[in-house]
Amino acid sequence: TMLRLVNVNVKPLARKVPGEARFMAVNSTFNVVGFFRTPSKVYCQPGCMQTALTEFWKKKRVFVVTDKRLVDIGVSRKVTDLLDQYKYQYQIFSNIEADPVLANVMEGVNAMKEFKPDVIVAIGGGSPMDSAKVMRVLYENPKQSFASLARRCKNIRDGITEEDRMSPLASGTLADLVCIPTTSGTGSDVTPYAIITDETSETNEHHALADEALMPTMSIVDANLALEMPPTVTANSALFALAHSIEAYASPLGNDLTRALCLHSAKLIFTNLPRAYAEGKNAPDAREALHHAGTMSGMALANTSPGGVCHALAHRLCASFRMSPGTAHAALLPHCVAVEVKSSQTALRRYGELAAHLGFDAADDQARVTALIKGIEKLKGQVGVPAMLMDVVDPKTDHRDILELRMRNITTGAAADALLAAQAAGKMKAPSAAELRKMLVTAWDSPAA
Repeated sequence: TMLRLVNVNVKPLARKVPGEARFMAVNSTFNVVGFFRTPSKVYCQPGCMQTALTEFWKKKRVFVVTDKRLVDIGVSRKVTDLLDQYKYQYQIFSNIEADPVLANVMEGVNAMKEFKPDVIVAIGGGSPMDSAKVMRVLYENPKQSFASLARRCKNIRDGITEEDRMSPLASGTLADLVCIPTTSGTGSDVTPYAIITDETSETNEHHALADEALMPTMSIVDANLALEMPPTVTANSALFALAHSIEAYASPLGNDLTRALCLHSAKLIFTNLPRAYAEGKNAPDAREALHHAGTMSGMALANTSPGGVCHALAHRLCASFRMSPGTAHAALLPHCVAVEVKSSQTALRRYGELAAHLGFDAADDQARVTALIKGIEKLKGQVGVPAMLMDVVDPKTDHRDILELRMRNITTGAAADALLAAQAAGKMKAPSAAELRKMLVTAWDSPAA
């Protein structure tokens, strides 16, 4: 589902424009057109899964994508029990790692081709959902390899070639995709993005894919599935969602719809995370608020870009050190905000607005942003998340010397990702690898506030 918000000042595209020049003109026009897209339907209430799954009563074969931990602790069974009740045939694929790798995805694609599902259900955090998205695209587009998919899916607003733009990937022709988040932060259930690591590459390449074909058909945001989340997962996933909300709020691609989602999701996180962390399942209302905030922040991110500087740097950091996305984003976010407001008056104004909405009021925008940064650090402290990267990594293997060795790959890749996001927003400049290196070194052993 997509609602386009068209800028009335956009000039019509001239029809007599040859080849590559026409493609560039299309890109230029598209960059100033806002849009809002979501899955066709989003269910969001504790217990809603039972009703939501009945929508597929005409379907026959369900391919379930999850991970071994969720199978072992019985979370995925809450879904498969309903599939049994509704007489669906199903197959479970649970060979998904915490950081999804290409080998697992291709194994799932082969299993999918053999089973021939007409519904795919992804249960879990970002890893099962991202994996299921890519599996479905490769299942429905058998002529595509992962390499060709990675090439054409670098930027959702700017296709790689005109041929790609004229021949969109199939989506939903063979199977619907239903995402059921069990953590409250990735937002993957409502985004057309996926992150897959090619573990066979020398640099452990992290592929951030973006395409309309990756958008799920339905999201089922049932907070009952998140009640048993451990405190650490609660904290990390909520701080991941907070990074979505904060960066999306200042995005040049934002609009009133996305910024409204950012404001409310950030407010829900600041208000409810400490209690959900401390009380767990004994605070179901706080759990529900965080679960909804995770999806709302995902919607905001889906309709601005795959993220700004914080997301670009954190994704590369996660691939290199295998740390959780929430931890990486939490460590980097305050530093990224501090750097961004120094170089952009628009960012300063936007972050000042957000800070005021969250109750960090002060005399001017700069003072409000400073208070926001301190507020993020305080929230991290309340839920046991370290202020510095050096306190997150394994000191036996991931010390400062290792960071120095990996720095070039991390910052070069992040700079390229940040430039793609900036160009999608109509900007031609993004932080350089050297600037990102400085930020990363600071975040390693210095708190932001």
